[in-house]
Amino acid sequence: MNASARRERHELIDALAHPADVTHWRCRGLVDERGRGVLLTWNGAREWSIETLSQDAIRDRWGPGRYVIEFLTVRADGSRERRGRSAPIAFLGPPIATAETFTDPVAYAVYVTRRSDYERAAGDAYVRRVLEHEAMLAKTELERHRLNLAHALERERLAFAERIARIEARSRPVPIEIKLSDLLDLQPPRKAPNPQKPN
Repeated sequence: MNASARRERHELIDALAHPADVTHWRCRGLVDERGRGVLLTWNGAREWSIETLSQDAIRDRWGPGRYVIEFLTVRADGSRERRGRSAPIAFLGPPIATAETFTDPVAYAVYVTRRSDYERAAGDAYVRRVLEHEAMLAKTELERHRLNLAHALERERLAFAERIARIEARSRPVPIEIKLSDLLDLQPPRKAPNPQKPN
């Protein structure tokens, strides 16, 4: 279980905390962000023993949605005393149609409202994912263009530096070593042979 799931579970456990003398609970399905809700039923009943209260019971009975739990204390004479309510509890996902969805007008209204909210949220999430994907592609393309431009500029810089080095090498004077002996013939002149007299 990751940190997010553990945090969600702890928040649900804290939300379901109740006074020790509570004996029963009810569940209201929230239909808007202002906290308005309707009292839900399950198997024809609208309240249940506190021993049955758990996050799994809420999710299994009414599916994903937003809920508020009302705590009650039922006296021996049958009187009921409200003992507070929980913080809003949310389970993400599409609403689940139960056997009472299309027979109980209240359950049907809650189902339709949740279905509409879920489809709108899913549509908003899809649009957000598409925009994020397009933004990522645009950012990647810009980064690729930047890298290509930097590579081209570096290649031009190196080629320019190489051309400058060649020009400087051609224009630099090259010392030539000349030996005096190569210019002057220091050997004594050779004597011409004496012409022979005829006999």
